[in-house]
Amino acid sequence: MIEVGWHLGRGKGCATEAARACLDYGFPSLHLDRIVAVVHPDNPASRRVTERLGMKPEGRIRVYNFDLDLFALNAPAA
Repeated sequence: MIEVGWHLGRGKGCATEAARACLDYGFPSLHLDRIVAVVHPDNPASRRVTERLGMKPEGRIRVYNFDLDLFALNAPAA
């Protein structure tokens, strides 16, 4: 499992663009089956990024000493 993350300023669209590039590289070039992201529940901007990427919510997990929302995207069918 590979996690994609972003820590960028607000309102520039860079997070979505950078994360999309990671997905576009990770699936076909690295042959990954699944990519995940974790989002702090108080961060609606990052939640919107995962939605724009087509990532689906999978519940809450405890990582990095925080309770975070888990999102995942599986590789497109060949």
